Amino acid sequence: MLNTGVNSCFKVISGLTDRTVPSIYKKIKMDEAGSSNIRINDPNFQNIISDILSENCSEVSDDVTDNMCIDSNHNSESEQNLSESDESETESNTDNDDDIRPSKFLYDEVELRSLFGLLFYSAVFKSNHENANTLFATDGTGREIVRLVMSKKRFLFLISCLRFDNSDTRTERKENDPLAPISEIFNEFIENCKLNYSLSSCVTVDEMLVSFRGRCKFKMYIPNKPAKYGLKMMCLTDSRSHYLFNAYIYAGQNTDGITLDHTERKFSKPTQSVLRLSKPIQGTNPFLPKKKSTVGLTQYGFTKDLTLLSYVPKPNKAVLLISSMHNQKGFDNDVQKPEIISYYNSTKGGVDALDEKCSVYSTGRRTRRWPLAIFYRLLDISSVNSYVLYNSFKNNETMTRADYLKSLAFELVSPELERRFKNTCISREIRSGIGRVLGKSKNLKDTPVYEDKLESRKTCRICPPKKKRNTIYQCKLCGDPICLECSRKICSNCFGN
Repeated sequence: MLNTGVNSCFKVISGLTDRTVPSIYKKIKMDEAGSSNIRINDPNFQNIISDILSENCSEVSDDVTDNMCIDSNHNSESEQNLSESDESETESNTDNDDDIRPSKFLYDEVELRSLFGLLFYSAVFKSNHENANTLFATDGTGREIVRLVMSKKRFLFLISCLRFDNSDTRTERKENDPLAPISEIFNEFIENCKLNYSLSSCVTVDEMLVSFRGRCKFKMYIPNKPAKYGLKMMCLTDSRSHYLFNAYIYAGQNTDGITLDHTERKFSKPTQSVLRLSKPIQGTNPFLPKKKSTVGLTQYGFTKDLTLLSYVPKPNKAVLLISSMHNQKGFDNDVQKPEIISYYNSTKGGVDALDEKCSVYSTGRRTRRWPLAIFYRLLDISSVNSYVLYNSFKNNETMTRADYLKSLAFELVSPELERRFKNTCISREIRSGIGRVLGKSKNLKDTPVYEDKLESRKTCRICPPKKKRNTIYQCKLCGDPICLECSRKICSNCFGN
């Protein structure tokens, strides 16, 4: 289905750490796949999602794999509280489906992919803020696919212990970088977004507010944003496709000009932001209105490369624009405004449109950790960017964004479903549901057959424990002891003998 692209979308956010993964779970190098805006090697492959996270469309380097980890030793008290709270709940026998691993702290790439897949499913189902108990409910009101992929305990444990840097060196790095807990993977994400896309003729620079109300010294209040409180990201996007090409997180005073030289830092903060974001595309005084300026007054100023416009839309207010694209006067009769303003209005909504798309299908769950809030937004952006890349190939099947996200989520969780389907320690109901989702049904002719009777009597596996019913018969397919009351007859033709 979306195999090649899923590898790419996963790599946007990821980077498993060899430091914490046991040798038996070393990550597998992933293949990459490669329209006028797409910088990918092979334009003829089927069903791509994206290559947002691959580095130079090749193998992920070992340095990239150190950007993200499950910090097993960190926050162990929180994990213990989760276990105690879960044990106190009354759960049905069918929910006893925790994975059997050498240690509950071990994880691998397949499980991380499945975690991201569940987050994408929650975005499609609009259940990203839904309580985990409701999401994993077994009374028919929960989401079956969620329970099939992993248990509630495992899901909460992975979310609570997700980290994106080395906590041992974090204190030292935070002296020079206030974004140390997320900066490595964020910068890698942005670099790979640049590598896989060529911008069109118009780009938009604007701010995006990632909703967050926890403790963070650079949390901001922006009253005209829907979330009002959160972390500010300055973004540069394609005005037409809304693809995120460059961005940085505002981390306090004087952080807009971190990558600029001494001369560029003398400019105002908005100018510094534009210069910093436009560096990859090699982009760069006022006409003030008089009190008695006529509404609709238009003034132009020309240099060799730039055009400056002053337009008075209402009394005592002037709109000032500078353009390196327009080199002569022009007026748009359709909107009754100068052409420069009309063109600006048609291309200014790139970041706002991206923010809206991220809000419609959001993976963000409630959290008190700001790096995790940023990570959720990176997941949302990766899904938008990969959908842009997917639609850039004419041979791909036309899909709505909701269907695309479902396909993306399914491809991410499929390897984990395959592994759990083969795990006999997981409850029969869960494995049966997985088989139904994967489209696998038991072929009785190819199934090893056990003898009819046991050598000694054993307790029936299906009967309630209170009955303590002993039987000499066993199931021909799984070999479990089973009494005649719990068994069903099947003819030899159906069985294949």
